[in-house]
Amino acid sequence: MLENLLDKLKSEFEDRFLTEKTGLEQFKLKLRDGLEIEIIHEENMFYLSSHICALPETRREELFIYLMKANLFGEGTAGCVLGLTQDEKFLTISLQTNSEINFKTFKEKFEDFLNYQLYWNEEVIQFATQENIL
Repeated sequence: MLENLLDKLKSEFEDRFLTEKTGLEQFKLKLRDGLEIEIIHEENMFYLSSHICALPETRREELFIYLMKANLFGEGTAGCVLGLTQDEKFLTISLQTNSEINFKTFKEKFEDFLNYQLYWNEEVIQFATQENIL
């Protein structure tokens, strides 16, 4: 099921990414600009996850508050969740959605996921260069 959706998605995106099967119903998508997205189909859910960027060394507490506000009710993330890697060096984004969806809905969720990944990468870069955005 997931493999078929990814094949259609790849066609729609004019082969702008490579898919690598990493397990049963588990794939890694490698986009041309260096982004990687892991997609897993487990039970009735799709799980998408990716690193966004390295976290800046300074003003981390302010950044974490900003990110928590974005996560609040999914308003700054369209239902995606911002998080950190275990070593707290990278900002991550993840999304879980019901797998009983049609291709159009899957594509829209994937596009939203990509857009928010890019958006938060830019936000963190901007945050790191500004004195105070809160």
